[in-house]
Amino acid sequence: MSYAELHCHSVFSLLDGAAQPEQLVARAVQLGMRSLALTDRDDLGGAVRFSTAAATTGVDGIIGAELTLDVTAPASSLASSPASSPASSPASSPASSPASSPASSSLTHIVL
Repeated sequence: MSYAELHCHSVFSLLDGAAQPEQLVARAVQLGMRSLALTDRDDLGGAVRFSTAAATTGVDGIIGAELTLDVTAPASSLASSPASSPASSPASSPASSPASSPASSSLTHIVL
C-alpha cells in the first residue's frame, strides 16, 4: 500500500505554501507516490497547473480546498425559549433583547 498526501498547500495558499504545483507533483514522482491532493487554502488557483502536471506524469491528482468559513449563530438561537425570553416581558428594553445582542462568531476550516 502506498502513501498519498491529502493535505498539501502550494504557493496559491497565501503565506502558507512554498512550492509551485508542478514542483509538488515532481517531488511526489521522486518519492514514488501514485496520488497527491492539492488543498490550497481558500483558493483553487493552482488546480489547472496541478492537474496538468499530474496527468503528464501519471500521478492521480486530487483537487480540493481548505475553506475558511465565518460561522455566525442566529440571534434566535441565543434565547433559551420564547416563554422565558426577556423580549416577551413588557418591562424588557430593546437593548436587552437577544435579537439586538451580537451573535457569536468563529472561523472554521473545512477541507473539501
